[in-house]
Amino acid sequence: MIVSHNSAPVGSTLNFPAESFFDVFVEVTLPTISGTVSGSGSSGSPIFPAGGALLINDSAHPLIVSTDPLTGYPSYSNPILYLHSPATPAVPLLFEYDNPNPNYPADSSGKPYWWHKGDTFGWIQLAGHGVFNPCAKSTVNWDLFMRSVLGDVAHAKPSAPMGGVVPTSNYPFPTCTYSMEQGTNLGGLPWDAITFTNTTSISAAYLTLTNFPMPVALPAYGSSVTYTNTNTVANISWSLDSLTGYVPTQSTGTVVVQITYTNTPVNGVATYNTTLLECSFSGLADFGQWALQLDNTKPNVGLHMVEALGQGGYRVTGFFDALFQVSANGGISWTDSDAHSRLYLGGSPCGASIEPIHSTLSGTNVIIDWANPSYSLEGSTSLNPATWVAIPGGSPAILPANTPYKFFRLTCD
Repeated sequence: MIVSHNSAPVGSTLNFPAESFFDVFVEVTLPTISGTVSGSGSSGSPIFPAGGALLINDSAHPLIVSTDPLTGYPSYSNPILYLHSPATPAVPLLFEYDNPNPNYPADSSGKPYWWHKGDTFGWIQLAGHGVFNPCAKSTVNWDLFMRSVLGDVAHAKPSAPMGGVVPTSNYPFPTCTYSMEQGTNLGGLPWDAITFTNTTSISAAYLTLTNFPMPVALPAYGSSVTYTNTNTVANISWSLDSLTGYVPTQSTGTVVVQITYTNTPVNGVATYNTTLLECSFSGLADFGQWALQLDNTKPNVGLHMVEALGQGGYRVTGFFDALFQVSANGGISWTDSDAHSRLYLGGSPCGASIEPIHSTLSGTNVIIDWANPSYSLEGSTSLNPATWVAIPGGSPAILPANTPYKFFRLTCD
């Protein structure tokens, strides 16, 4: 599809410059692996279907490749290379089919289904698309390609944000977080770290910002708003030992964000440009007093993407690319970090999304199951009035078919 930068009639040569994009839908097969649960299961029978577990992104959540600006219609003499931007949100990866358990109930698992059609397996993004011209594969430096996709040691390549579902579109949701990549690689080093240009002995990792009260309404099209929070909590770990031996610290500081809305919505997703105007904290670590702030001579920008969901609520994703400075002498002098650090939006509240609930009649029992272990089952004999009673145990819940409960719901723990 081509989206003109102008308002010219369709087909006019004045349609250009424009943006062009493709919605991409994929099938991902997880194969059975001998010696694992997928291939042998707890009773000796495979859990995965014979052809593997099939996963898809659904029609509401395409992966997107685009080119901008497009100066004319693609042709043999005007080839177009479509790219996947790291700013494109990751999309849910769902099971395409039900997977009934052929050994139920003999295997004592209590599960008539291993998973259901539409259950979320995880998230998927496009990686490396457009990093090189596919017609020139023979000349590709594959080591450089891998680093351009995955990053270097302790500096993860920015990836697509995942976000989550929230009940309102106000910014930011109070329980949200902004955080660096968490976790370590096989060598025990952090996936992502803040290292500094002239200070090789100090590094920081696992930065997570929390506590965002008093959200503001997102701006109307063509305008902007500013969010200020002087009580932001920062959890950050410091190391004096070459990216190992990190010691966690916590402090309170100020975060100021400018949100601007000038982008045309695409596929029902509204994209806001964000600028991190201030992000400043100080505290005490092994090496003494520390202070962290932005280098405001460089851009500290990001995106905030909002999609209204038909069943209520909003799917939000977002990130900042922040360039920090550190001081170990009370702010007398500052040292720049040697790369931007991507802070991903996360921490959507439990219960914001609608968790599917499934029921199966099995002999004299009704079996109710759901995928997310954060939810618990409640039952009521009536809805007029409703009297909800907690049903103990997790998924699956096995109840007699003549249970007095006629209505069921999931609540978030």
